[in-house]
Amino acid sequence: MKIITRAALAAIVALLMTACGGNETTYQYKTQYLPVQLEGSEKWSILDVNSGEVVVKDAFATAPSPIVDGMFYVKNDEGTYDYYDISAPTQPVAGHFGSVTSFSDDGVAVCSRVGGSLCVIDRKGAVIKELPKEVSQCSMFARGMAAFQNDNGSWGYINVSGDTIVPANFSTANLFLYNDYALVIDENQASDSIVSFSVIDRHGKVMFTSNTGEYQPIQSYYINGVLPAMKGDTVVCLNKDGKEVDNPITDQKQVEKAGYNQYSRTPSGDFIVLKDKKTGMVDKSGKVLIPMEHDDLIDINGDRLIAVDAGLYHIIDRTGKPVGNVKFSNAHVSEDNPYATRGFVDTDLAAASMMMLFDETSCCGANAQTTLMDMNSMVSTDARMYAGEHSAKKPKSFDGEVFDVQTKEGNAGADYVSYSRYRAHMALNYAWARLQLARDVLHWGPGYYNNLSLNQFALPYNMLSLDLTFGPLRVFSVYADLRVDSWSYSRNNLNDRNLYAHRYELGLGNLTIGMSEIQVLYNENKPWLFVPIAPLFIEKGNYTERVNNGALALYMSYRLLSAVRLYGEFFLDDLESPNAVYENKYSNNRWAGMLGLQAGHDFYVGQKRLSAGTIAEIA
Repeated sequence: MKIITRAALAAIVALLMTACGGNETTYQYKTQYLPVQLEGSEKWSILDVNSGEVVVKDAFATAPSPIVDGMFYVKNDEGTYDYYDISAPTQPVAGHFGSVTSFSDDGVAVCSRVGGSLCVIDRKGAVIKELPKEVSQCSMFARGMAAFQNDNGSWGYINVSGDTIVPANFSTANLFLYNDYALVIDENQASDSIVSFSVIDRHGKVMFTSNTGEYQPIQSYYINGVLPAMKGDTVVCLNKDGKEVDNPITDQKQVEKAGYNQYSRTPSGDFIVLKDKKTGMVDKSGKVLIPMEHDDLIDINGDRLIAVDAGLYHIIDRTGKPVGNVKFSNAHVSEDNPYATRGFVDTDLAAASMMMLFDETSCCGANAQTTLMDMNSMVSTDARMYAGEHSAKKPKSFDGEVFDVQTKEGNAGADYVSYSRYRAHMALNYAWARLQLARDVLHWGPGYYNNLSLNQFALPYNMLSLDLTFGPLRVFSVYADLRVDSWSYSRNNLNDRNLYAHRYELGLGNLTIGMSEIQVLYNENKPWLFVPIAPLFIEKGNYTERVNNGALALYMSYRLLSAVRLYGEFFLDDLESPNAVYENKYSNNRWAGMLGLQAGHDFYVGQKRLSAGTIAEIA
């Protein structure tokens, strides 16, 4: 849960500084209390960032949620959630909820108990209103409004009293984060390729309607009173009426002239800047507020920042002066999941979904004439999908995939961990070709562990692949539909990530040389890139940098005396020039290398064979 990372900060900077001028000029909420793991501790404490004092030390086994208006929740040993008030941070206000959202500054939250419907509750845990059982999930509140979804998959909005203000008529409904306007996607779409969207106010009035053929929104909410969007290859700003307006933020000009490697505008109007791998802060005139001496800075409320130095965090004020002397190794500053789900399964809806698998003669395409071999070729499940009778209180996924703990109290007597993972393959084989539909991962390159372009430790994804063999030459082409977020309910998964990749491999006796190239398209899809003679590293230049990313890898492997294999791979991503490999001067020079050795030999002891070997890799 360590969400304070340079990579995350850089991604936010790249997005927001191109999206109509920078961050919002006001905070969604100002942080006073911060959940942290103190240096050397595995438990969680709460830090007052204004005073620098620890409010409660090592009180929680799991991370408390961000603390909004003095309220937060913590997952307990039962796997349910308890709400707390910072005024009595170790005494639950209300508890044993199966699903929860954070409180908002409106003083309300959304939650459900196991087996129950969603409810809106106040700071004391009292139910303001129980939502209809047809409401399957609901967001946290923002500016007095929360988005809800019903069993039909449609979205609408409720107010803090739990009353429906905007009926559920949308396929997607975003939150009113900083303004009284929200982006929604209409249910009835006239085209599969062009999506119609609207902007509404908090009463449901449609301010304007457009489509992705004209504008491609960059964000799902308004920033500084405007919605940043792509118009072709140009970033434009749309006001609440859908009119193109000037960028409302222009005070970064002096900062741009200073030549920093990166800069990010804070909500308070200052700029966190990066130069020569050190971070500081300047105001809009370019005056240095915090010297360039930190590994990283994260603004948390305008008056306080988290400074990162030598892998540890501490609080400083906007002049760089330390606030207290507490150091911590981790902090929880953002909401992991702003949605709560109801605590029961609609059995009628589930039964209807299951019946869709059946027709008059088969189930999922299988019938009485289907053999075991046929079934195996139709679907192959990973045996790791379920782990029954788990003994750990908090089971963890060893490879990072989503998992769900089901307890016998809330699941009709069953007790198991569902890792929601599976692998499936269906292939058509010919003498020189193999066409395959699959859900799996690709592992391209000569290495056993550390292949650089596509690696087996990724989450599985759906793919179409074509494998061609012509004598010593093998050509492999693949298209894959990637998930943006491992959590299935994440709104990020509404965005497309289309992967195209080619691999060319030539076997020359003991020597194998190869090249692989990949291209990822963001909310774009170009099917002809699947053709293996279309060079992706050249095609990359035909699309704007905002919607695609490409990489190239070269590798070789050599077998020596049938006992040793030497191999290596070199990976390039957005390399500016050949000199950049060793200069490492610019942020857009990205490359990686891997070297490996594999050795093995069989020994016979009597009539028994003993195999010994080793693998060593460095990347």
